[in-house]
Amino acid sequence: MTKLEVRANQRKGIGSALLRWLEVAAGIAGAQRIRVEARRENAAARCFYNEHGYHEVKLEPGMYRKKLDGIRLEKWLRASYAKRGGE
Repeated sequence: MTKLEVRANQRKGIGSALLRWLEVAAGIAGAQRIRVEARRENAAARCFYNEHGYHEVKLEPGMYRKKLDGIRLEKWLRASYAKRGGE
């Protein structure tokens, strides 16, 4: 997946449900971690990912159109994550 954006339905749980599905699917596929990114000034996106266990790992100057800084975040998946459906 290259982009996840749920603007029209913010704060309704759709983004969280999609992210949980992605994490379970990635775990089933054998992924050990998921990496995402957000614009540095997008506090809502950064908070959303932090609330779901993602950690900010790197500042990328000029990541967006060589003008706006980005933040790379990642989450390590538990080995048994897929078996328990993300619970």
